[in-house]
Amino acid sequence: MKSKLGLYFINMGGIDSVGYCARAQPRIAVSMDHNLDQWRAIKSASPNTFVIGRCYVEDSQQQFQDDPEGRAESFFSRMRPDAEKMRGVYDAWMSYNETVISSPDEARLLSRFHVRWGDLMRAAGLVSCAYSFATGNPDLSLWQYLAEGLRHCDILSLHEYGSPTMDKDQSWFCLRYRRIWDLLPSASRRQIAITECGIDGGTSGRVNDGWRKFTSDAGYLTTLHWYDLEIQRDAYVIGAAIFTVNGWG
Repeated sequence: MKSKLGLYFINMGGIDSVGYCARAQPRIAVSMDHNLDQWRAIKSASPNTFVIGRCYVEDSQQQFQDDPEGRAESFFSRMRPDAEKMRGVYDAWMSYNETVISSPDEARLLSRFHVRWGDLMRAAGLVSCAYSFATGNPDLSLWQYLAEGLRHCDILSLHEYGSPTMDKDQSWFCLRYRRIWDLLPSASRRQIAITECGIDGGTSGRVNDGWRKFTSDAGYLTTLHWYDLEIQRDAYVIGAAIFTVNGWG
C-alpha cells in the first residue's frame, strides 16, 4: 500500500514544496503558510494530497471555558478569510491546537466549542478537524465527554510522537488513536488525521529534543516506516504529517 505519510509546512519560503509533492505524491499535508499560488501548484502536481490548513492562534488566545459558543464564533470569524481564500485548494481546517484539558467539566466545555464551530464550518461548506490534542492527551477517561463535539465535526485530528523511537510505549503515545477509536460511540467516530508526528523527547522527559538528538537519518526513516506500516492497517486513518518542514532550517 502507498505511504500515508506527508509533511507539516510552517513556512514554504526557500523550499521546493511543489517538486517534493510532485515526486512523493504525499497522502497528507498540513499548512500554516496560506500561499494560494503555491498550494494551487502543489494540488496540480499532487491532486490526491489531502491538505489541512491551520489558522495559528497563540496558546493564550485559545480560550473556551468562559463562553464556548462565543469563542467558537470568534475563532470561525478569525479563520474565515483564509478559509475562503483557500477554498477548493485546502480540503479541511484544524480548530484550536493542543488544548489542555484535565477534568470532565473542561472536556464538556471544549466539546461545546466544537459543536458550535463544527456547525458553523458545515454551514459554510468547510470541512472541520476537531481537537488536535498533543501526544498522550487528554486522559482516556475524558473522551466520553468529547464525543458530542466530534459528532458535529468531520475529522478527528490528533498528534502522535515517540522517543527514542516511535514504537516505544506504543498505544500510549504513537498508535494511541486506536484506543480512542475503541472508546468513541459509533455516532462520533470520524476519520482520523494525525496532523503532527515524529520523534519528540517530550515523551521521555527530554522536552525540546528533536529526532536528531536520538537517531541518524537512517534511524529516523526506519521508525517512520514502522509507523507508516501501522497506520496503513487502519482504513479510518487518512494519513500522518511529519512535523515539520520550514524555510528557517
